[in-house]
Amino acid sequence: MKVKEKNISILFCLIAAAVFAAGCGPSKQDHSNAADSDPERVESDFESVETEKNENSRESAKTGSTKNGAGSSEAEKDEDGREPAETGSTKNGADSSETEKNESSAGSVKTEKDENNLDSAQTSGGQDKIVFTSGQADSISVDITAANAIVAEAGSNLVLFQKNSTAQIAPASTAKMIMALTALDFCAAEDQVTVGAEIEMMPDDSSRAWLNQGDTLTVRQLLIALLLPSGNDAAYSLAVYTGRKIAGDDSLSDGRAVEVFMEAVNKKAGDIGAEHSNFVVPDGYDAQGQYTTAYDLAVIAAACLDNPQLAEIMAKEAEGIVPIEVSIGGPFTIASNLRGVELLLRDCRKYPEEIHGLLRLITESQKSCIDMAAEFGFGIAMADPVANPALIGPKMYEKFVFPYTKEITDYALLKTNERVSLHMCGKTYSIWKYLC
Repeated sequence: MKVKEKNISILFCLIAAAVFAAGCGPSKQDHSNAADSDPERVESDFESVETEKNENSRESAKTGSTKNGAGSSEAEKDEDGREPAETGSTKNGADSSETEKNESSAGSVKTEKDENNLDSAQTSGGQDKIVFTSGQADSISVDITAANAIVAEAGSNLVLFQKNSTAQIAPASTAKMIMALTALDFCAAEDQVTVGAEIEMMPDDSSRAWLNQGDTLTVRQLLIALLLPSGNDAAYSLAVYTGRKIAGDDSLSDGRAVEVFMEAVNKKAGDIGAEHSNFVVPDGYDAQGQYTTAYDLAVIAAACLDNPQLAEIMAKEAEGIVPIEVSIGGPFTIASNLRGVELLLRDCRKYPEEIHGLLRLITESQKSCIDMAAEFGFGIAMADPVANPALIGPKMYEKFVFPYTKEITDYALLKTNERVSLHMCGKTYSIWKYLC
């Protein structure tokens, strides 16, 4: 993969992960926090992030961080007196200090084998901790509706924009990135996995890869099923297989295997720098005590793209399934933005040559955008809503729109080897003969 391609892929992935997370669930913190809404230095924001204890929370561990040592956290009882293990949540340290026995859950106490296996995998991912710095956090000035976002530059790890990037949010399916990273720390890509009853653990309304009990897939195939169609069934199959492998015990129940896997997931998150997250279930489905931040998701996304196997899956396997297109405006619509719709329509009648000159200038400018998109292997999507024949009429379309639309679409096909996706508003049947 070319350096430019990798860098821009990372940038797009960080944007997508951070902005997607903003709408995935309720925030556990007040987004009006003034210190977090300004683009200040991101790392200093973490000092003010505090986890909140839910009334029925299984544990008030500090945001999944392992920086103070894997054995530093202590399990606390919930306010209603239940042991943390009763909620089915996981602790944030692979070597966490002794927990109290939960008499109702025979599998809640880690075996010495579990601990040793987690210890041996501390650095098996081969990835350093990722730290983003915000020396240029105000480089991008934009008003977005997402409550939480972060944009970081690949390579330098400079934060170019952030909004409430350290506030707690629900991860939803973006959690599957850290699941994939963790699985590859313990499993070979060609390991054979037989799908079992664990897929019944996913919620009924889950997105799925439509795996069936008895199917046999490689770990790599499960990763594709996990990351591309966002298969919750693949998430549970991968979690159970990996959990049993960590414990060295194929007889572990599905539930216990998931718990072992999630312990490793939270340790992996801390190891790579996503220290303010806690993951409870492998599919990222909303769960009590589960949270992350836009910053942490950006860290995880960068780590995924630094992993050759995951980068290859996301780049090669997604090609043709999840196309990436650069959106450009149609010349007539851009002209209407410059002149205003009413003045443009008037000028088309009174000053046609001048309007053709404006459209020519815009068309050449859009070709430059196509050249840049083609350099990175992106397709082109063109939006031309004002060119709607119901608004301007088919004759004006034929004279002022079609020549430039055809020129741009032909040029894009030549440069990208892909046909242009064209968006128009209203009824278009009167111009179909131009679009065929």
